[in-house]
Formats: sequence, structure tokens, C-alpha cells
Amino acid sequence: MMEFTLIAAFIVALFMGLNIGGNNAAAAMGAAYGAKARTKYQAVMLIGVFSLLGAVFSGGEVIKTLGSGILPKGTILLVGAVVAVGASGITVFLANVLRIPISTSQAAVGSVVGIGFFYGASNINTGNLGYIVSWWVVTPILAWLLAYIMGKYLYTNILIWLADHHDS
Repeated sequence: MMEFTLIAAFIVALFMGLNIGGNNAAAAMGAAYGAKARTKYQAVMLIGVFSLLGAVFSGGEVIKTLGSGILPKGTILLVGAVVAVGASGITVFLANVLRIPISTSQAAVGSVVGIGFFYGASNINTGNLGYIVSWWVVTPILAWLLAYIMGKYLYTNILIWLADHHDS
């Protein structure tokens, strides 16, 4: 039974990884590839390198938060992890097929919270969950604000500078 669960875990993790790659690569490199600033090969290589670096440098903290920051440590065992990763993988897969932008972190956190509800909602650390959800609200607003400021105050200046230095 344990061998089957480990094989299932590997398959589900691979499925989730492929769907994260399909979802996040498009979000990160779609504009650069569409503007022909990067080739498809360059986009894939950049995504691969920076995804690996992100996993190495920040992945441990993410796993710690998902593993014991939302639910008490030991709540999700291997079978529960397979179910949670499978549920979030299917969610991201369906969003990819339907071409709906979706946050993979929201899918992952949602599946962990779903496991928490299965075991009893009193297990859920609402403080950490609220902190995570607050960042889901803050980051798009912050990104919009930064894009607005850059577009308003830098974009025209950069275009003028490029036009002045293009011929030289």
C-alpha cells in the first residue's frame, strides 16, 4: 500500500508541477514573448532557472507554511497530501484548459484548507490564513500602483531616451 501511495504522490506532484509551469510561465513571460523581446527558448530557460532558484531559496518556507502554518503539524499525512496536491493540480489544469488565469498558491492553500475542513474547521489557523489572504489582496493593488507610477513617470522618459540613443 505504501509503494502505491508513493507512486501516486510522485505522479500527482509531476502533474501539479506541469500545470504550475503552464500557468505561471504564461503569466511571467507572455508579454515578453508576445512582444518578441524573448524567444520561446529564452522564455522557457528563464522560467526554468528562476523557478528552480525560487524553489531552492523560498520553497522551504512555503512548504513549512502549507505543512504546519495553516493546519496543526501532523494533520496532513501522505495520503492527505496526495489528495491536496491532486485537488489543486486538477483545479489549475482546468483553469489552464479553459484559459482562465488562476493563482496556483490560492489553489494550493484552498486544497489545504479543504483538508482542514474535512478534519474539522477548528484545526485551521485562521490567523495565518488571514495573513496569506491579505497578501492576495495587497499584491495586485501594489502591482497596479507600481505599474501606474512607472507608466506615468518613467515610460515616456525611457521612450525618449531610447529614441535619442537609437541612432548613435
